[in-house]
Amino acid sequence: MEFLSLPMEEIRSQFLKRYDPQNSDTTPYQRFEAAVNREASDRTPFDFWAVDEIQERLMNYFQVSSMEEVLQILGIDARIVTPEYIGPALETCPDGSFFTVYGSHR
Repeated sequence: MEFLSLPMEEIRSQFLKRYDPQNSDTTPYQRFEAAVNREASDRTPFDFWAVDEIQERLMNYFQVSSMEEVLQILGIDARIVTPEYIGPALETCPDGSFFTVYGSHR
């Protein structure tokens, strides 16, 4: 837990020093391509998933205004791309809950 006792700017600086794309000859795309082809790379490609509350806390912690900035600081290679839903209207229940595109009840 020694790492967490460092000031935020020091933690941010360490992440950027280690994972900044300008410090690597390999791009995130090349890193993923190598992984898919079972080839060696400078490091394992990273992806990132978090609920909105955690994303918000990370943006506040790193004092940035977008998740893209957080992903860059953390050295995340992947980006999640989701199309806008254009299918039939989703079912909403009388209690205000609803079913997602994937059929889960929220």
